[in-house]
Amino acid sequence: MKLTRKQLGRIICEELSSHGTLLEFVDSEGTPEIAGRIRDMARQWKRDDGTQIRQKDPEAEALLRDIWDSAGWEDQGYSQPWSAATISTAASVGPTGWPTGATVVAHNEYQTAGYANRENWFKGLPLNAKSSRGNTFDGWIAFRPEEFDPKEGDIPCAGRDGAAGSSFEKLGTSRLPTHCDVCLDDGCNQVAGGNIRLDGDDDDADTTLGIRNRKSGTVMYITREPEPFADLPIDWKLEFLDELPSDIKASVEAEADGQDPGISESAQLLRNFIRCEIARK
Repeated sequence: MKLTRKQLGRIICEELSSHGTLLEFVDSEGTPEIAGRIRDMARQWKRDDGTQIRQKDPEAEALLRDIWDSAGWEDQGYSQPWSAATISTAASVGPTGWPTGATVVAHNEYQTAGYANRENWFKGLPLNAKSSRGNTFDGWIAFRPEEFDPKEGDIPCAGRDGAAGSSFEKLGTSRLPTHCDVCLDDGCNQVAGGNIRLDGDDDDADTTLGIRNRKSGTVMYITREPEPFADLPIDWKLEFLDELPSDIKASVEAEADGQDPGISESAQLLRNFIRCEIARK
């Protein structure tokens, strides 16, 4: 008796559960272009003598104007929080960035779009969710910290002020006060961001754009679309070989022989089913 795709999906989900993190096979590729852009921005906020330019210093005026212009909002001055505009400026580079000139002035713009794209990704739908301001974030997805290992250029987010400690779901569905940075290394130990205080700053220090150690409390990472669903170990597949649907069986046999297994339409549907099962856990 052959396994149905639903039965096979549940078996694989249980196997994944027994090995720890349910989405440990989802692998971020990072976006080094974004990390490189924000590193360049951070260098501009350092004087030649190594001292840090702060938000209210005269030199900051032109730097802030460039950030606001790149984020699609002009003449914002010092009065508006500018950390999301910093991320938007850094993330608008290269073919993988989000739309040039996108009016992104709140972190919830890409948090909610990434959360919606996550639902689309699990269902195998296009990753083209729009933010509340109408910006389309093609290919950007939100994940929980325990679901994958962050890479350079991924974007960690957490609630702040009264929203500190808010859940992943809250960040993905609400307009809460939050803060996001950009990972500068694999594992996201160091980050860069705007409108922040640096390591060692007093609580009343003027904010800046710079590099610091990532603070605890991250509840969401926003990343480019990872591999569709990284292949399960071949020995897991072979264990169920005789019970697999014929097209998936052929794909597994090809992989075991060292050939390109390809991904049939029904095999992709099975992968999408597994994603949905995992998402519900």
